[in-house]
Amino acid sequence: MTDIVRLFCLPIAEAVSQVLKQEGESVQEIRIRAGKPLAVSIAGKSWFVSPKGERLQTPDQALCVGWEMVLKCLELISGSSLYAFENEIKNGYITVEGGHRIGMTGKAQVRNGQIQGIHPITGFNVRIAHEVKGCAEKLLPYVVQKGRLMHTLLLSPPGGGKTTMLRDLIRLASDELGLNVAVADERSEIGGSFRGVPQCDIGSRTDVLDGAPKREGMLMMLRSMNPQVIAVDELGALQELEAIETIMNAGVRLICTAHSANLEELRKKPGFADLIRRGSFERVVVLSGRRGPGTIEGIYQAAEGSGYAVV
Repeated sequence: MTDIVRLFCLPIAEAVSQVLKQEGESVQEIRIRAGKPLAVSIAGKSWFVSPKGERLQTPDQALCVGWEMVLKCLELISGSSLYAFENEIKNGYITVEGGHRIGMTGKAQVRNGQIQGIHPITGFNVRIAHEVKGCAEKLLPYVVQKGRLMHTLLLSPPGGGKTTMLRDLIRLASDELGLNVAVADERSEIGGSFRGVPQCDIGSRTDVLDGAPKREGMLMMLRSMNPQVIAVDELGALQELEAIETIMNAGVRLICTAHSANLEELRKKPGFADLIRRGSFERVVVLSGRRGPGTIEGIYQAAEGSGYAVV
């Protein structure tokens, strides 16, 4: 993760470098806001950071991010070519080498009700890409039956590790099960693609369509790549749920995630109630960050006529 330090101006780089040295893989986010204290998220908890990289509960002694620091970071993040990222910035973030995603805030430039860009950019949220190879191995026996990967839905609240688990499950489906996997990666979070090339290890038989809306991306991959498995992160919109029905009817396996703490919460979301009632996903895995990201809280199997039962 030390490659992330090169994105920051010297005072921020020095502080962040110390945090990474002390906390390692538990560092999840780095927040840089003009005129505000430097902050990080470590294992789901927010801390302020001193100029020496010390964790602080209050902002008094924290490194205050000046406007000139934001401008220098922006220059380093974009390689002095911000215009090259114009299309990504319209969506509020860019993905850099290493798969790290950088959310951006500032003054939205709006035309005809559509955001055309952000200028000036006044803050960043650097979400550090984490690969935890092997984290899905404990899950694999529950989602494979007689050599067949089952339709699987991973649930967790934000920060619960569902994308990390999904990424490793894709890798295992590709390399261990020998399946051709197609990934519709709307936000570049699964593959961590940089200029279309995945930076994360998601398997040697995996194809990625980066940056396309989930519904269109899934259907395009279905038509063009002849996949055995399609994977997508953070299902939610009704049109996305309609697309997964088409994919299931085509005989292609699905691995998906959704924001939800449990099945009961998921049932209250538009479109999901019918999927649960019909048992469309053969396995539903509930994750949390209670004992670290990717903690498995429960595994459920579709039970005809009664929704889901504990495996």
